[in-house]
Amino acid sequence: MALGQEVQWRADRVQRLIFPYAQVCQAMGVQDAPLITPAGHQLQCMSTKVNLSEFCLSQKAKKPFLRAVVLAQHREVACEYGMRGILDVSCRHADCHHPQEQCQGLKKGYAAQLDLIHSGVWAKGDLVQEDVAAHVLPELSIFSFDQLKLECIYEARASFWEHDDGRL
Repeated sequence: MALGQEVQWRADRVQRLIFPYAQVCQAMGVQDAPLITPAGHQLQCMSTKVNLSEFCLSQKAKKPFLRAVVLAQHREVACEYGMRGILDVSCRHADCHHPQEQCQGLKKGYAAQLDLIHSGVWAKGDLVQEDVAAHVLPELSIFSFDQLKLECIYEARASFWEHDDGRL
């Protein structure tokens, strides 16, 4: 899916753990890496690439893992954990036909351990349900780029909610 110009991510009950680059490299088995650079969703620790999602999943958080974010300006990695998230992405007409598939594809980057509980497309403020999206969207080709929006709602499994005490 070609992401739109506008991406909005809102997460509920977020726990954010922040780690310096060097600590991430060491925890993933790379000792004494004087040169550490971000490379997408990885860190380049000298000649070894470290997967940030794997690092964050190895941390002892009380909530499901959402995503890893590189804070390049501070040379840190933020591991985000949470119970619920909503992702809104502006989309082109051709990219909005299968909202459930699109939301599943985006899940890894925003809500890794959450379940997709709703997906849909909004057009001019009206929700187009997924089961009719393929039938209605061809008629929506008259809408401009910023008038179509993919909405994905993700939520933690019931087992996480049972143990969530509401504290971060």
